[in-house]
Amino acid sequence: MSIICCYNGVKGLKKDDKIIGIFSLSIISIIDSITYIYLVIIKQDKHLFINISEYTQFLYQFLEIIIIFHFYLITQIKQSKFLNFSKLILIVFSMIIFFIFKLSEREIFLTVFELSIINFFSIRFFFSEFKRNHYRENTFKYISFGLFIFANFTAPYYIIENKLENNHPSIIQSLNFISDIGYTILFAFINKEIKCISKR
Repeated sequence: MSIICCYNGVKGLKKDDKIIGIFSLSIISIIDSITYIYLVIIKQDKHLFINISEYTQFLYQFLEIIIIFHFYLITQIKQSKFLNFSKLILIVFSMIIFFIFKLSEREIFLTVFELSIINFFSIRFFFSEFKRNHYRENTFKYISFGLFIFANFTAPYYIIENKLENNHPSIIQSLNFISDIGYTILFAFINKEIKCISKR
């Protein structure tokens, strides 16, 4: 789904489209998948992949939050002053994560923070749009729905994974499909939004 989303995004989006950032999540996903295929399937070095992913997954999640946060700011917050102030928020947020939390604690903090951001802006969007008889154009409704479903579907899994990964790896392996389904749903909705933008 990320490949389809990436293909349609490259073909249908312009540089000034506001979902360019969100679209780039599909590129990150493809890079992650290629890394897995190369190290685990081709080179058959699962241990190396696990060691690398301990850091790359954190980096991907951190970038994911920044991209999502920026998307909400440019689509739901119109005041330019707040957009400028958001840079300070991201800097403080980054410092808190890197200097206060351990690596394992960072992942939980990022997950809860991402869930909070998405739910706040999604509920804000739903309340504003449900009052109308129909959705306005350029509200990015599909991405809003996709992010809401994705966050609330996968966040509990990531929190459980962080607590059980070391002591119960077999349980975590059996639950990995939750993350796959969550990202498939997200990219399906992003792809739908890309198609709508391309038709305008």
